[in-house]
Amino acid sequence: MANSASSAPLTPPTIPPTFRHPLFDIFKDGFRLPHIQVINDRLAQFEFEINEIRRETATNFTNLDHRLDDMGNDIKQLADAATQIGLTLRNVQGVLLTQHRRAQLADHRSSLYRQHESLIRRLDIARNPEQENAIEAQLDTLSTWIDEADEQLTEIDQVITSSLATPNHLPRNPMATFSSTSDSACPPSIPIAPKSAQIPKRKQMDQVVSRWKGPNDVASSNDTDSLDSRSRTRPHSIGRRTRSTLSPHLFVLGDSKPYMCYSSLYLLHDLRSLIHSFFVSFVLLPLSVLCRSLYSELTFICTFLEAVPYVPKLILFLFLFSSSVMAANLGPSCASSSFLIYAINANGMHHVLKLIHINNAIGHRNPSAFVISELKSSTSTAGQITLKNYNIFEERSQPTTGTWKWGVILGIRDDIQVVQRLAITKAILKSRVLAVNVALSDVEGNAFLHRVFAVYAPWNPGSDSAEFWVSLTDLCNSTPHSWSLAGDLNATVSSIKRASSGEDNRRFFLEFLENANAQDLWQKNPERSCRNDWTCRARDQDRGGNIIDRVVTSSHGILDTHIHAAASPQDYIPVTDHRPICAYIVPTPKIGSYVSRETLNPQLKVSRIRYPKASEKGLFRSFEADAEEMADQMGLFRINVDNEASWLRLYKGLTRVLIKCAERHFGRNKTNLRISMMANVTSPMIQALRAEQKHIGGALYLC
Repeated sequence: MANSASSAPLTPPTIPPTFRHPLFDIFKDGFRLPHIQVINDRLAQFEFEINEIRRETATNFTNLDHRLDDMGNDIKQLADAATQIGLTLRNVQGVLLTQHRRAQLADHRSSLYRQHESLIRRLDIARNPEQENAIEAQLDTLSTWIDEADEQLTEIDQVITSSLATPNHLPRNPMATFSSTSDSACPPSIPIAPKSAQIPKRKQMDQVVSRWKGPNDVASSNDTDSLDSRSRTRPHSIGRRTRSTLSPHLFVLGDSKPYMCYSSLYLLHDLRSLIHSFFVSFVLLPLSVLCRSLYSELTFICTFLEAVPYVPKLILFLFLFSSSVMAANLGPSCASSSFLIYAINANGMHHVLKLIHINNAIGHRNPSAFVISELKSSTSTAGQITLKNYNIFEERSQPTTGTWKWGVILGIRDDIQVVQRLAITKAILKSRVLAVNVALSDVEGNAFLHRVFAVYAPWNPGSDSAEFWVSLTDLCNSTPHSWSLAGDLNATVSSIKRASSGEDNRRFFLEFLENANAQDLWQKNPERSCRNDWTCRARDQDRGGNIIDRVVTSSHGILDTHIHAAASPQDYIPVTDHRPICAYIVPTPKIGSYVSRETLNPQLKVSRIRYPKASEKGLFRSFEADAEEMADQMGLFRINVDNEASWLRLYKGLTRVLIKCAERHFGRNKTNLRISMMANVTSPMIQALRAEQKHIGGALYLC
């Protein structure tokens, strides 16, 4: 058995059928070389395919890397462009600062013109040669100062013009200009303007301005003939407009956080100031903030693109760029609505075509308040104003020798709450003055009071005119808050605005401005003239007229003003020799002068008189006896009713007797406490539920 076993031939191992390897055939047939060659060929093919895939992948990543590098270069170019835009904005800011200085110089030049005008009026009323010689010497000095001011303004205009026309010579950084005299404060990439184009320094400006002050700047404040005695106690119109529109914008474009301040665009009569304010508020400010944000974000992106590989670069760029655009903060804006007054002398309200034009003109302007003077009608004319969105008040005309004269209408737009119509008690003001208190709101929604006067002043000089202006002064001085007055005042302040004579009315009007501490809006326009800004056509001249339709406001409580003659085709009023005027004012409240809902809408807490019961008929006899005795003691039975005043006296006296005696004998009903408490509900939801309850009626009752 052992030999047979040892002599048996060798056989390949048997592989179980459950485990059949792919190389089973090779082992079954023996280890032959062709099978090894097949394996090597397959391995070589696999290696070739792997190398091809690796080469294509490397090429793709190389192309992507080149593209990202190109994108990084584009981003750097964009950052450089943003930097150049920022530098350009700084240069433009320098130009705006120069314009700011120009506005201040123009303000002082206007003051010199007003002083010159005041001296001319004093020269007209001078009584001896010595006063005339002194005034003429002052006029010569003022003329010299005015010429110097014109030369300085011309130089500044040349600087501004050359700066805007030559971009390479824009003024340098305004902050460095006014804070340091060294050129190192300016970045090296910003072109420095030559000495002839530099912005004048603030101290130099102040020295120039100080040389322009005339003799009236040091005169006594008691000089009522000088209009500048009032202008020294409050800012000039141009100076106030400069501080309210330019200074906040300079703060915006500095190194502090963005802040857009109030800008009274439509109150500016100067087109250059209008364009400047619009450009700074709506173009320059958002662009400067956006470029500042983009510059910082792009610098951050370019730094990180050097360290972040391949595809995440693009994702990071898109994320940071989108976040930088969305995060650009333009700052809070603050706006305030103005009060527009539209005034016209109708010269009668009988012509149908005239009424149509008046309604169309008011509807086109849509003013906050309109004034129509000189109605000349024996009947009420308020109903002829067909505008539905106005509360209209009328002071009817009065009969005179064979005709009806005077009369004024005041309209308040219905979105402005009318608080009270003021009672006019003085006879000289009847049919000439109408006053209404209105509630206005500031930018924060707080309500404050403002009084609006509609006035038609007498044109004939005499005692009536003097008494009228004195009474109107007392009425304005009794106003505890700001007020505005509009209408035909039949007076001017200088001869350059009136083609005809009117010395007495001019003197009365100037005294009114002084005694009432008021400001005339036409006086705040130094470029006014009777040839272009006339409101009443002159009879003996081919062109021009008189500026007698005016708007006057209180000196306190008025932020800004502007006035102009309405000369558009929509403002044409036929059958009258007057042109309408438009005045914009921005009233502001005094500190602590706000009014509440309870102040504007006082609710009567007193209940009604109680009617006696059937069992209390005896109270009527005692009431009758007591009322007769009280009326006899007051002398009501001896009043002879022959005019309106006597009738009103008797009516008010009987009303007082009836109320007092009824309270004494009948008493009053008990006050419903639940109704009184519910009357003060201010919740909109509860008010809506109460209204729904009233609509349902008695079907549902809430206890």
